[in-house]
Amino acid sequence: MLTDMNRALTRLKQKEGWKVERTDERTLQFLFGPVTFSHTLMFAPNQQSAYPLDKERFKEALN
Repeated sequence: MLTDMNRALTRLKQKEGWKVERTDERTLQFLFGPVTFSHTLMFAPNQQSAYPLDKERFKEALN
């Protein structure tokens, strides 16, 4: 599910002019166990890098 969300966000951001740098795997520990998913490092048109999936889904957990 998270990898599918990453693909959708990647396509959306590419339409906004973002460029793909690479795709990485990440594992997060939840109460029910570890979850591994793919997320894509991208560069915005202003050259700022970000993982859009992380910013969308894990704002509170990653701070």
